[in-house]
Amino acid sequence: MKISVITAVYNAEKTIADTINSVIAGGHDNIEHIIIDGGSTDGTLELIKSLEHDKLKWISEKDSGIYDAMNKGIRLATGDYISTLNADDYYVDSIIGEVVKILEGYPETEIFHGDICYLKGNGSFIFPSHMKDAVKGTLRKCVHHPSSFVSRNVYDRLGMYDTSYRVSADSDFFCRCRTNDVKFKYVSKVITEMRYGGESATNWKVLQKERYSIFKKYDAPLYDLIYYRVFNMGKAQLLSRVKRMLMKTGLIK
Repeated sequence: MKISVITAVYNAEKTIADTINSVIAGGHDNIEHIIIDGGSTDGTLELIKSLEHDKLKWISEKDSGIYDAMNKGIRLATGDYISTLNADDYYVDSIIGEVVKILEGYPETEIFHGDICYLKGNGSFIFPSHMKDAVKGTLRKCVHHPSSFVSRNVYDRLGMYDTSYRVSADSDFFCRCRTNDVKFKYVSKVITEMRYGGESATNWKVLQKERYSIFKKYDAPLYDLIYYRVFNMGKAQLLSRVKRMLMKTGLIK
């Protein structure tokens, strides 16, 4: 079984070496690592060149954002399963080999996914993927793309990332998969360690608005829509809404 790892990068000279080395230490020989650089202006390219090996491919050219870069990598990938690992993230030692063993035992699996460990300052915390095998419950339950492995057939059948979304195209993709009966396999195991930050952390309001739009598009349960609608409200607007509700009940005047 061949695994393709796609890394989109732009100016990540402080972290890209950890990402590359974690793929090398993944515990699986039949692998390719494809790095899509968006035209970095720091020392990223020099580091990539210094760590080149026979299973590493890279290109450097201007792109339209992280999902455009990921799509480029997916088009170049030749693996049976494809993983998208950010330039600020890295795999747990030997985890790719463990994932392959699990996939060999569950050949019907189209998307394998596990947990991530967020690294923030001097601390860390586990962020589990809440969407289990049954693919039930709310669409809000998440799959973390850096800790997932997607069958090439899924991309061929359902398409890649929708680049009209700035920070939530992965949410759109996994919702698309869920509503098209893609077979998921979840394992409660940390796959990837992720440094806190990136587009989703620095563009929180954009993230919430995009996810609300995505869940509305896929006819998400009412709870999901309310959840993200509340996130999209400013504090004053939210307090005003709560006050009107309380006035209707007669609890306040």
